[in-house]
Amino acid sequence: MPTLDRRGKQVVVKHHKDVPYRLLEPVAELSHGDHDNGNLIAQGDNLHALEALLP
Repeated sequence: MPTLDRRGKQVVVKHHKDVPYRLLEPVAELSHGDHDNGNLIAQGDNLHALEALLP
């Protein structure tokens, strides 16, 4: 089966492994309701937020 390959494709495919792990930090002035209910809204870059959710 033919495949589409381009220069630099492997760099893009493995980019998520190069993103450093960051902790999600709550912002008190944006919080509302019970803090122990387990719900979370993450605002920011999708890749950074998803990387922080992995552990």
